[in-house]
Amino acid sequence: MDVRQLRQVLAIHLQGSFVKAADELGIAQPTLSKSIARLEDELGVRLFDRSGAGARVTPVGAMIAARARSIIGESERLGRDIEMVLAGQVGELRIGLGPALRPVFLPRFAEAMAVRWPRLKVRLDVDRRERLQDDFRAGRYDILIAAYAEELPKADFVQTEVFRSPIVAVASPDHPLAQAGKVSIAEFLRYPNAGASTPSMLTAQGAVGDVPAGVRQDSMIECTDDATLKRLAKLGLATVFIQRHEAQVELDAGDLVILPIPWRMTLVLTATTTRAASHSPLLQQVVGLARKVGSELYDPP
Repeated sequence: MDVRQLRQVLAIHLQGSFVKAADELGIAQPTLSKSIARLEDELGVRLFDRSGAGARVTPVGAMIAARARSIIGESERLGRDIEMVLAGQVGELRIGLGPALRPVFLPRFAEAMAVRWPRLKVRLDVDRRERLQDDFRAGRYDILIAAYAEELPKADFVQTEVFRSPIVAVASPDHPLAQAGKVSIAEFLRYPNAGASTPSMLTAQGAVGDVPAGVRQDSMIECTDDATLKRLAKLGLATVFIQRHEAQVELDAGDLVILPIPWRMTLVLTATTTRAASHSPLLQQVVGLARKVGSELYDPP
């Protein structure tokens, strides 16, 4: 059984028809039927029950189809890793980025990439962290730049820290809490808050630090768009948890202030490659460029 046959089994299972699967695979239907028949003879078991209504997968066929997706993804990723190790400064590079990087990091990083490699075709996708990880595991991205992912096995992947960004609670200068010299957790919880995630969830999404006991915001607006969050804060409608550098312009202008609450949290952003592709000179240079942009964006004390 080879990868080509696995693609065929998976296509028939998903399409429910030899005709539709053959069309998707770009081969003739008789060719597909003969290939599956040979595989069934080789395995000594039927993979599909054929009828006028289409093709229904058998239990053995379902087991093969379930495994096929990950095997195909691993095969594609291996081929891509080899390409990346051999790649020069031309070709195509696919990078997935977490939503926290969209407003400030991404424009600077894209500009730096265009200046450094004008002949390199670059695809930059911003998506949810969980979906990015699934696509990265399936080989759809060469580099993943997002919040540190402890769940990625270190034997298979290499994560290089790009930068660390403090997470702060900000509010309008006219907000009642902004007038206090010190804000207790109890006082903080009395007012509506907005952010991409609740404080208690931050440690599970690539943040390090201590969230004080009792930080549970009942009045909460969850939103991943920083412009919307900052607007809510400036209007005095909510306090906001945000990466400090994302609000630096408003802080410098006095439109927002940092609330003196007794907790500290830092978001760790990393660039992840497969362990095999980490040997690629091109990917090493791209990760280095991401670190340079990150250090310019936020230079930790």
